[in-house]
Amino acid sequence: MNKHLIAGLTVAIAGVLIVSTTSTIAVGDGDASPRACVDCHKADKKLSAKLAPYMVAATGPTFEIAKAAAPPGLKLKGKHPKVPIGKAIPKNCLGCHAKTSKIAPPLFQMMHLIHETGTNALDCKACHKLAANGTMNIPSADEE
Repeated sequence: MNKHLIAGLTVAIAGVLIVSTTSTIAVGDGDASPRACVDCHKADKKLSAKLAPYMVAATGPTFEIAKAAAPPGLKLKGKHPKVPIGKAIPKNCLGCHAKTSKIAPPLFQMMHLIHETGTNALDCKACHKLAANGTMNIPSADEE
């Protein structure tokens, strides 16, 4: 079934309402970041490159955001554990950074704090994608 966003609503050609949204582009058309994280984080901005210093020592503004996103009672210190980075981002991050995590700040909380304000401000559609079945998701992909 062909779905398009028309006047801020996602509709199926048959006329069935799928989900409301604020976008007015056809689903999948003109998306600058269809693979979410890895389409924005390229070259020296790759997540593997950005995370590497945190595996030596966790300091700086991004670490302060991570602390702010941590669940109550969780004290972050030291460094990020060494993990294989660069594959299935953000899916592979969710093992530790799940919404209900007790060992690390939830990924959604950190990403919203990092990407909603300042020079990192993004439109929601940079990460959140409307699937053909009408659900919203964040695609995972490997770094190139």
